[in-house]
Amino acid sequence: MTNLEELWTTTNGIETHGGQFGAKYCFPVLSELFIKSCPKLNVKPYFPPSLVTLSFQESNEQLLCPGSSSDLYLPLVEESSSSSSMHSAVSHLRVLNLTEMTTSSSSWEFLQFHTELVTLSIDSCGDLTQLPETIRSLTSLENLCINRCSNLAMMPEWLGELRLLRSLSVYTTPMIDSLPQSTEHLKSITMLQISGWRNMKQLPDVIQHLFSLELLNLANCSALTVLPEWIGQLSALRRIWIQHCSALECLPQSIQRLTALRELKISWCRGLYRRYKRGLGPDWHLISHIPDVRIDGRLE
Repeated sequence: MTNLEELWTTTNGIETHGGQFGAKYCFPVLSELFIKSCPKLNVKPYFPPSLVTLSFQESNEQLLCPGSSSDLYLPLVEESSSSSSMHSAVSHLRVLNLTEMTTSSSSWEFLQFHTELVTLSIDSCGDLTQLPETIRSLTSLENLCINRCSNLAMMPEWLGELRLLRSLSVYTTPMIDSLPQSTEHLKSITMLQISGWRNMKQLPDVIQHLFSLELLNLANCSALTVLPEWIGQLSALRRIWIQHCSALECLPQSIQRLTALRELKISWCRGLYRRYKRGLGPDWHLISHIPDVRIDGRLE
């Protein structure tokens, strides 16, 4: 639908009692909308307030601008009442997925209106050199996923202001090799996933302050040579996954202190396989207390 230019979500204005004009929703219970490959599309006059999940892929940059949601409060004709009421066009949105959007971070002002957003995913946005600062206003955000943003150079210091964040995933961002110090303020975070940080030689020290962390997933970090002993301080850790970290030769001795650890998955890690092979590796005893240990013997 590359030639689609307009999508109307309401009827034309109709006169109500008192001479005012209102509109009815064309999709009054629409909860999920996926727009793909619509480079010319404009949504008019706004996205319906019933919307919970909104996904864009290869779509018009204007969909991201305030113009698409500028009429945030419009009179709506209720089915059961002749009076009009005010409804927010965006306040109910909980999940926003943005994929292959060709726009700079300065064009993302629309995010400030989505104050109830819980999940935000930004994927394959190669033009981004920094995360849009409007994300810091998303104080209800619990899940943030950044994937394949090849020109993203760093994670911002204001990341620590997202105090309700429970899951942070940063994949295939080769220019990033650390986390800001403010990350230590993310007291609710339970899941941290890092993949494709090619220049990261050691885990960011700030991770040692994430005492609520339950899952640590490390993948495709080819320069990572060692895991720090302070991992033993993360007493809430229940799962550790390590994949394709070819330079990693050993696990910290402190892993024995992680009494809550229930699952250790290691794959495509030559050095770790040799040292921790079940019953045969010289350091198997360090992880033998973990109920579920899976070490893949395939080597790069």
